[in-house]
Amino acid sequence: MKKGVHKRNCGLRPARSSRDRTMSAIAYVQALFFRLAANNSGAAAAEYTFLIAFIAILAAIGMVVLGDDIKVYFLDLAASLDNAAAPTPDPFAT
Repeated sequence: MKKGVHKRNCGLRPARSSRDRTMSAIAYVQALFFRLAANNSGAAAAEYTFLIAFIAILAAIGMVVLGDDIKVYFLDLAASLDNAAAPTPDPFAT
């Protein structure tokens, strides 16, 4: 068998060296990086910013409209928890 010919390819082409594979992998990663860097994703970021601002505005309006009801609910919940933590009298004590 000739030197530089891989056994599987039956002498049709020389075997690729590990250096060739490394260089092609680096070229692939480099091309991928440049393609992703050229991607214009600024429009998507602006859309997400508007979406977050809209949700924040709705949350603020909800807090203003339901503020007193929410306050009463949590005060009642706190009172219930305080009463639950109080010791109960012993029913067998005389």
